[in-house]
Amino acid sequence: MATPEDWQFLVDAFDPLRGPLHEGLPSAAEVAENHFAEFDMYDKEYQAGRAHLARCHARRLLKVQSASNLGGWKVARPGPNAALWLTRDALSLRLLRPLPGMAVPPPGPNHARIAYYSNQHVSILGVSGSDLIGLWDIAGAGEATIRIVRPIGRWRYGADSKVDIDFQLPRLPQSLQELEFRPTDDLGLTLPFESDEEGEEGTSGTDRPGR
Repeated sequence: MATPEDWQFLVDAFDPLRGPLHEGLPSAAEVAENHFAEFDMYDKEYQAGRAHLARCHARRLLKVQSASNLGGWKVARPGPNAALWLTRDALSLRLLRPLPGMAVPPPGPNHARIAYYSNQHVSILGVSGSDLIGLWDIAGAGEATIRIVRPIGRWRYGADSKVDIDFQLPRLPQSLQELEFRPTDDLGLTLPFESDEEGEEGTSGTDRPGR
């Protein structure tokens, strides 16, 4: 079970990331969409390429800011199937686009990804050593929705995901320090970040780079 100290660590860690992610991810997606639209590349066969180009531009935008205002987060060297990584000391965040109809994509057969999803080392390092997944998508208004989860095991495609930390990352200007810690019994930790517009609680959810 996660503790109030775990909650405070995550608040402090993710607070400086909110602005860069909510600004950079929509901009990167727009560049990718415009590129494929310019050449009339609308067919389904181009969907994967469009998503990959968006990740590359997001990486470019985050690298520009990484030296000054990411709060200790660094853009990690990409792997063959992991274009967008961020690390902060022992904390790791892999940014992915969600699969249609799936809360969290499964780890699949890749051994490095299975190890990442297991989070077995958390028992030694605590929440500060978590391997997290950031699921991001762009809403119709062009704004990003970003869900942070910590996977804790392996599951098959279409099965229920196994996570013990699950929260939505809100946009600025709301201060995360004003929020209260509210533990739940069924998940290890749910952070009650409020929506800037609706004022409601957000209680919703590879290859590993070297550290």
